[in-house]
Amino acid sequence: MQRVWQTADKLGYSRVFVPRAGLTLIDDHVPLQHAGIHAIDVIDFDFPYHHTTEDTIDKVSAESLQIVGDVAMALVSQ
Repeated sequence: MQRVWQTADKLGYSRVFVPRAGLTLIDDHVPLQHAGIHAIDVIDFDFPYHHTTEDTIDKVSAESLQIVGDVAMALVSQ
């Protein structure tokens, strides 16, 4: 997580990737971790539609996808 937060900060996204521990959950990333693959969930728990029937494509933020994609690409490029 430190690498994620540091990378996001270097890219100017510290307002989005806030360096604090959030909720702990078991999700679809856990089997990947058990297989030795480094994986995290990036979830905005303030997003009111998360895991509801209203979590549809029209609610997707292009800006959020860009930010998460920028951070992910920077991480795998290191």
